Amino acid sequence: MPSSRTTSPKRLPEPPHLAQPKLTQVTDRTWTSWHDMVIAGFQGSAETETTALSRDLFPPPGCFGLRVGRAWVATASSTVRSLSVPGGEVPCAAVSDVTVAPAYRRRGLLSAMMRHQLDDLAARKVPVAALWASESGIYGRFGYGVATWSATLSGSTHESAFLPDIVTDGSVVEVSADQWLAAARPVHESVRAEQPGMFDRPGRWWEMETVDPERWREGRSARRYLVHFDAGGTVDGVGTYRFKDDWNRTGPAGKVSVGPVLASTPTAYAGLWRYQLDLDLARTFSASGAAAQETLLHLLADPRALDIRPADGLYLRILDVSEALQSRSYLADAALVLQVADPVLASVDGRYSLRITGGHAEVARTRKAPDLTLSARDLGAVYLGGVSVGDLHRAGRVREHTAGAVREAAGAFGWTRSPYCPDNF
Repeated sequence: MPSSRTTSPKRLPEPPHLAQPKLTQVTDRTWTSWHDMVIAGFQGSAETETTALSRDLFPPPGCFGLRVGRAWVATASSTVRSLSVPGGEVPCAAVSDVTVAPAYRRRGLLSAMMRHQLDDLAARKVPVAALWASESGIYGRFGYGVATWSATLSGSTHESAFLPDIVTDGSVVEVSADQWLAAARPVHESVRAEQPGMFDRPGRWWEMETVDPERWREGRSARRYLVHFDAGGTVDGVGTYRFKDDWNRTGPAGKVSVGPVLASTPTAYAGLWRYQLDLDLARTFSASGAAAQETLLHLLADPRALDIRPADGLYLRILDVSEALQSRSYLADAALVLQVADPVLASVDGRYSLRITGGHAEVARTRKAPDLTLSARDLGAVYLGGVSVGDLHRAGRVREHTAGAVREAAGAFGWTRSPYCPDNF
């Protein structure tokens, strides 16, 4: 006779409103379950092609979260990389994987994680932290300011003629992913040395540039890889694109999706753009994640041909005022006392004497009366030189106590290139 036993139902989880989540460090053994929660938190599906890579890029020591029993209900991570700043570079915590399960929202879990992470990074003497925000209104209250602005560019390829004096000598060729990687590394480092907002790509970070699962393509082609040769045959620029084939009653209506263009010379930059805008069967183009101040605008004979939809880019958080400000260069001399208001990190809150001579700063704590008052969030915003102290003053976010202090600070903190970050993490 068949057994009369029935399988016991699996035990239900503890009711979320009664549970007490505990802050927990990720270990080698718990990383996979933690990563599963990260994917679920972004409403995604398991990405087996990138799991091992993700583990290497954000290894367990930088990962933590909150658990109820063995189940993760919130996550966060960081890894320290080198960030290019005006005239130099600085160690920077790249923050990622911040999620909270829907059933545990509005209970202070995000605040607990952010404060824990900031305290930990400050204790480890990491001068700055950076992140990309999936929702723009979240991180300002933790002292993160928008330091770079990105944009989606789009337009008609038939209306994209360059000004007649733009030089596009040399040549562009499509190459394999491996050939592109070999060419791209030195170009990236050359550009990064002059471009505030760019990160180094140690270890396996370069592999992220060639990961290309079909589900990421959204009906477009596989990623295609380009290199630009100067007149002497030396590689001085790289780019990538995808193509989406389309037709209408009059003929081809294809679309080019342009990736970041990295070029160490103006001719390489112009040449790579011209190649992609002149592709056969293409009628429109777009570039998401471009710089809001993309140089392409200054190449076009008709600037109205370029539609620019700006968005917030990299968010920056100052963790050590002295180290951060002394790590960058400045365009003008200045002598100011800054009052930095920081309700989150007591180690940042306070007054600082900023003396800039010959482009280099000396920073020290002081009790002198401030010339300017600004928040930690707004110090992060102006740090890379892309947001003007003067603009924030006009918005009421920077207070001037000494006449002329805003002009002095704006002149010093500006830079010759708008910051841009092509690395999303």
